[in-house]
Amino acid sequence: MRRFGCISIGGRECMGCINPANTKEAVYLSHAMMDTWAQDAVMHKHGATELLPPTGRTEFRWIPIHPKPGRRSEYTADTVQSTSQIPDNRPESPAPLPLPEFEDYLKWAKIAPNDQATRALLVKCDIINFKAFLSPSMDVTALERLGFAFGTAVRLHDSAPSYRTDLKERKAMQMAYLDQIKDQ
Repeated sequence: MRRFGCISIGGRECMGCINPANTKEAVYLSHAMMDTWAQDAVMHKHGATELLPPTGRTEFRWIPIHPKPGRRSEYTADTVQSTSQIPDNRPESPAPLPLPEFEDYLKWAKIAPNDQATRALLVKCDIINFKAFLSPSMDVTALERLGFAFGTAVRLHDSAPSYRTDLKERKAMQMAYLDQIKDQ
């Protein structure tokens, strides 16, 4: 049985430790969490051993593994054109715009710049992108289990969909502006 590896938790792939008692659960592992595990194992604290994480800590909780849905091929050799049949005159797509800094999302979610406890937890849990909060496994309860205060967990979780919509609107406005400049 595989104990560690890349697993899917809430639609995102991450490093995890699979529960030996229930292989449908795993603990999400960031670099900081692995360091904590190693320290606890050496000190024999929180139930940590070389093979079991310190589940006595709130951030080390077994989370259900979500299997990735299999993709069925929609195309067969009979339905796909050969490369010689594909026209070359396609318009070039603009380069993708980079996501704003994570700090922009934290402002959107009303996380104060001086809220060091929340920021430390984000670093410890290796959450560096707002898309993590769109995951079904990162609901308010899961965020509380990771150590976030209830109000903070609600703001982080509930702000992600509206922030994504705002980013799409910003991108549309930027693209319209670029098109306007190109037409001049």
